[in-house]
Amino acid sequence: MDTVSGHAELKPSLVRAGSVEELRQRGFVTVSSGHHGIVVFWHEGAPYAVDNRCPHMGFPLSRGTIRDGVLTCHWHHARFDLQSGGTFDPFADDVPAYGVEVRDGEIWVETTADARNLKSRWLARLQDGQEQNLSLVTAKSILALRGLNVPASEILLTASLHGARFRREGLGTRSNNHDGFGQHVERPLAPSTNLLPSTTVSFRSPAIRPDNSLVST
Repeated sequence: MDTVSGHAELKPSLVRAGSVEELRQRGFVTVSSGHHGIVVFWHEGAPYAVDNRCPHMGFPLSRGTIRDGVLTCHWHHARFDLQSGGTFDPFADDVPAYGVEVRDGEIWVETTADARNLKSRWLARLQDGQEQNLSLVTAKSILALRGLNVPASEILLTASLHGARFRREGLGTRSNNHDGFGQHVERPLAPSTNLLPSTTVSFRSPAIRPDNSLVST
């Protein structure tokens, strides 16, 4: 939380969430920001703002509970760090967290996000989905990356690098999928292939060095 002088200029990305007193009394308020909602909680003497949709299945986090800085969704009990939005459960994604400013007793929420950080985050989650054989995480990662206009070829390359690493380390037959390289890549992606547009880009299974860098061909 940042406390800012009331004379400072308000940025267009700031949305008013109400007064500090109102938030203290109610415990939380929700505000609208474009196509999604944000919930602002009052917890242990400070405001915190996160996306109001649980990233697992979309349940309103405003209906969750907070204890010791941990926000719990009451649908599938996914848990999140209230300050950073980081999840404690592999089946759920991190929930977007937003900056909060207090100006003369009024609470303002910063509603913008860094697209570069979002791209890195969702590429990492795509790898998580493959490694842990979580098709829902894989599908949501692809949708999020496409929403950020990441090329389909880059998404597929990330999947191929993951499979090549497992093949090189001899983990293909010991993975959750109990198969070799090709199936290891394709099976986790299979439920999500219709999420990617048709592409004329073709590539072979990449060769990678022990440090996970690509071998030029």
